[in-house]
Amino acid sequence: MSKIAFVFPGQGSQTVGMCKDLYDNYTCARKVFEAADEALGFSISDMCFNGPEDQLRLTFNTQPAILNAWYGGQYGGEAIADVLLGDYNPSGKLPVTFYAQDSDLPDFESYDMQGRTYRYFNGKALYPFGYGLSYTDFTYSSLNLPKVCHTTDKEVQITVTVKNTGRLEGEEVVQLYISHPDKKILVPLTALKGFKRVHLRSGEAQRLTFSLSPEDLSCVDENGIRKVLPGTVRIQVGGSSPVPTLATPLKPVESTLKMIGNTHIIDK
Repeated sequence: MSKIAFVFPGQGSQTVGMCKDLYDNYTCARKVFEAADEALGFSISDMCFNGPEDQLRLTFNTQPAILNAWYGGQYGGEAIADVLLGDYNPSGKLPVTFYAQDSDLPDFESYDMQGRTYRYFNGKALYPFGYGLSYTDFTYSSLNLPKVCHTTDKEVQITVTVKNTGRLEGEEVVQLYISHPDKKILVPLTALKGFKRVHLRSGEAQRLTFSLSPEDLSCVDENGIRKVLPGTVRIQVGGSSPVPTLATPLKPVESTLKMIGNTHIIDK
């Protein structure tokens, strides 16, 4: 029988924001990980109770499993027990980007969006926006969309197939992102434009449809005017934001469509 140790480090209400105390807390936790691994031969799973990514930086690539429980509240322990005992298959996705190091970010006093959030960050994230694993696996295929659209079209439909290729039933949050690779103005590197949660049995596949509006396909120029511009739009669908990451990437499917016609202003 394999030996597994669960370690529950984190931060409480008395230490939130106290950087030195947090560092000392996480350093002690890391020593526990190393002792259990080297001396006892345990397989370590890390249960994180935290908001920021500090603790994840210390345990990244050192533990076979990490469960980020945030601040679970009164029933947090019961929820964690359900996940650890296999009574619930987790399907959460990150609502923020976890960065590998503070030096990857712009100066704290800079309010420029470049280099911030998954939409403008050029580096490799520790864990990207939208990331999250479960006890099963999902694959994406058969992305279908028009090859050419007009800037005045009212709707563009995207279809994709997602399949549960693992042994357990589970839920996946299917995410659709777009980017504008050939635009000369400042635009997001990628942007979430739709998502759907789907429950699939082992081996089951489902065809999903997304509808993109003119606003979804638009860009905002330097004067704050929203426009649908002619050019290339890249469409990517998967289980995470399609950005570089130090974690195991969740590979999306992708294709492009060409917008033709004149610039279409939809918001002055």
